[in-house]
Amino acid sequence: MSEVGQSVPRKEAHAKVTGRALYVDDVVLPGMIHGITVRSSCPRGRIKGIRFGEGIPWDEITVVMASDVPHNVVALINDDQPALADGMINHSEEPVVLLAHPSRALLERARAAVSIDVEPLPAVLTIEDALAKTAVAWGTDNVFKEYWIRKGDVDAAFARPDVTVIEGEYATGAQEQLYIEPNGVIASVEPDGTITVQGSLQCPYYVQKALMKLFDVPPERARVVQLETGGGFGGKEEYPRCSPARAAGRSRSSTTGPRTWPPPPSGTHRVRASARLSRGTGASWRWTSTSSSTAARTPRSRRSSCRVAASTRQGRTTSSTCACGRAR
Repeated sequence: MSEVGQSVPRKEAHAKVTGRALYVDDVVLPGMIHGITVRSSCPRGRIKGIRFGEGIPWDEITVVMASDVPHNVVALINDDQPALADGMINHSEEPVVLLAHPSRALLERARAAVSIDVEPLPAVLTIEDALAKTAVAWGTDNVFKEYWIRKGDVDAAFARPDVTVIEGEYATGAQEQLYIEPNGVIASVEPDGTITVQGSLQCPYYVQKALMKLFDVPPERARVVQLETGGGFGGKEEYPRCSPARAAGRSRSSTTGPRTWPPPPSGTHRVRASARLSRGTGASWRWTSTSSSTAARTPRSRRSSCRVAASTRQGRTTSSTCACGRAR
């Protein structure tokens, strides 16, 4: 225990201060193309159609939607979060369509040319509205989870002369971790179907679990590599949007041409692929998020309509209720 009381250098400190440490934006794979996400602009609604505007060479762009994902769910506690919105919009900025191409500039133009037709539905944006059931967006009563904690005699404790009881309601605003490096991930698919994800993340085993279910692969076919992480503070425990990795691997044999949503009833898998993807035996993607209006701003742990209400005195019971406004 000679280290006790001593200043112990971090093992990665020298590489970081000398600039030799590699972050996700420093990594380049052969034939790598870029990805971008088209997101919802409303908090809740039903997707009626997805239109791809004119003036964009759609035959050169890979397009991925919910129907292209083998198991469209991000595994965590409950299977209640789709990787891509499928028929319903559950929160603002929810991913709906993925686009990929070697040119970032073309992708930005393509994203602006995608229109999502949505039938708006009443959103539940406050805990008061959720509990009042002004609109029911989850289950039968908007209550996402309820816990009851019973311990001791609450009334007797409150009645003691040496106890001061302070009661009140408290509200806090939304918070976001302020890390220097934005979220980013690189995903690649090998000819044998092995998916490798490298990125700025905190919980590689969480991500591996999500990949296994999302793409229906065994553990040895889902590799997750945590690169240098430029800050996280809990904000990079979210799963990277890895859907494009599998779609890129399938795109070598896909058809081309305009697409519409809802998909055709034949159930055929149609993903447009660029020529660059078609030449290789594998494919790789870079997926990053930005602070623009189309980037992800609604982490799972703080969806746009999820707050917590607590009742501190109900007989001998203290209860806590989370009311969430997600569409279901």
